[in-house]
Amino acid sequence: MSEYKILKSQWEQLNVFYQKIQPPAQNELYSSGDHYILYSMLVKMGFRPEGDAMAVYDMAEEILANGWEE
Repeated sequence: MSEYKILKSQWEQLNVFYQKIQPPAQNELYSSGDHYILYSMLVKMGFRPEGDAMAVYDMAEEILANGWEE
């Protein structure tokens, strides 16, 4: 099982926010502050993203790709 599995309700919340900040243009993420909100969401789900805004975005993308726990 992947370490990136989350509940369906968490997946849906993350996906809605993730879709709003596409495309992942780095300058847009830094200027908008969306990566701070995304970071906070991931921390509340038990993850500890490290690195810059793009690392946070990449982690969210990987979590979403892994789906949710049944």
